[in-house]
Amino acid sequence: MVEAEMGFVMLYDQQGRQLEMRAVTHDDLLQKVAYYETMTEVANDAIRRAQAAGDPDHGDTYYRHWLDALETLVISRGLADADRLHALEHAWEAAAERTSHGQPIELSNAEKALAD
Repeated sequence: MVEAEMGFVMLYDQQGRQLEMRAVTHDDLLQKVAYYETMTEVANDAIRRAQAAGDPDHGDTYYRHWLDALETLVISRGLADADRLHALEHAWEAAAERTSHGQPIELSNAEKALAD
């Protein structure tokens, strides 16, 4: 949860405990709002495309739509290409498969190199 007041942003966990407080400028807040509006617009487009393709929209695919929107933004802004994102996706899947339950999932050095 985020609360903005008098030039500060307070971050809280789900139980309402304050985690951190940061000083921010008006421009910082406007930049965050602009990013959120862009992300929401791209996510809404992804959801509309999925619905047009037959997604029944029961809520169980919502995360996938937001992930598709995030990937769209990353690619459109030139931060990574689709092949790199696909390779990283498979790297994380492989890391998860070889990790014992309850242990942190970690990429190997070779897999980490995919992100560089």
